[in-house]
Amino acid sequence: TLNGLPIMVDTFARYRIIEPLRFFQAANNVNLANQRLVSFTNSAMRNILAGATFNSIIRTERDVLMNRIQAEVNRSAAALGIEIVDLRLTRV
Repeated sequence: TLNGLPIMVDTFARYRIIEPLRFFQAANNVNLANQRLVSFTNSAMRNILAGATFNSIIRTERDVLMNRIQAEVNRSAAALGIEIVDLRLTRV
């Protein structure tokens, strides 16, 4: 929620497997990795967007916020042997 109002945010992320053995040991398949990445991304979005204003999400700081979300997701995704190469807020 933003100022007590719920907001809907869609994201798009591209990633690459940087450590195949770790990926196989941690996720075993792409579907499970995708599920875990969705969870990481949703958590990072909630944490970062909770402190942002509507104007900053829509206009002024969108790039900064996307970069912060991507960095947070990358910290979690490293355990899967994955690196997020691009993350976008596609709809707010």
